[in-house]
Amino acid sequence: MKFAIICLMPLFFLKTNAQVRMNLFTQSGYVWQFPTDSIDSLNFSLDTNNSLLNIHKHNGNIAQFPLNLIDSINHRFGFYSVGNGISDSEGNHYNSIILNNGQEWTTENLRTSTYSNGDSILNLIDSMSWENSTVGLWCYYNNDVQFNIPYGKLYNWYTAADVRNACPIGWHVATNWDWQLLTNYLGTINLGGLMKSIDSTYWQSPNLNATNESGFSGLPGGTRSGTSNNFYYLGQTGIWWSSTQATTLTGWYRLLSFNSNNLHGSCFNKNLGLSIRCVKD
Repeated sequence: MKFAIICLMPLFFLKTNAQVRMNLFTQSGYVWQFPTDSIDSLNFSLDTNNSLLNIHKHNGNIAQFPLNLIDSINHRFGFYSVGNGISDSEGNHYNSIILNNGQEWTTENLRTSTYSNGDSILNLIDSMSWENSTVGLWCYYNNDVQFNIPYGKLYNWYTAADVRNACPIGWHVATNWDWQLLTNYLGTINLGGLMKSIDSTYWQSPNLNATNESGFSGLPGGTRSGTSNNFYYLGQTGIWWSSTQATTLTGWYRLLSFNSNNLHGSCFNKNLGLSIRCVKD
């Protein structure tokens, strides 16, 4: 099965965990996050060049940070609050979450067949059209409307990148940078698990380490091949486009899997059918 061109993408992660965390903001914009129940104490010391903040952890390790590189320190509980959501021009309503990094994301996959300016997104089902098209297309998984709720529609990359905007007015298709900010905020500890819905109705077992503590509520909507009428991975993977081009033939995506607790990111051929999430402008 000819499926994708694989791209390597540099990712920059933060250290984090869920619930109450101490956040250390550096002058360069990075945030180091420590679960407060892993910290014994804090103190200051002086080496030959710098004054240091020492974070003494339960496991005996000491994390040291030069004071001149620290911008601020605070504590935070949880990852998000519930947003007001948004409705598209067709009346589809999408719930949303507001992350403590300022981003607001929809918690449901896009279901629209209309750009925000009122133009229709083409609904084509034959493989030749999907393989050769350089304009936005959508379809249902397996070309069956029963999958529209809860999984949403599948779109090619050209829909995600179209300037007419597939998301409701005031929102946009998540860019690669939006995904990176989300990743940076949630961190590396069980990142995929934090983002997956815990509903076993939709995810195939074992849905590894799923907690949905991020509120993202990722569902496994699967994918459509760009070169055939085949559909894959419903119940196993959720895959979302970014609107950002990777190469002439590919766009960046993010993927959650039933048998992984990671969030995977790389690039796929632009003619594949994937899900879309929206971010508030």
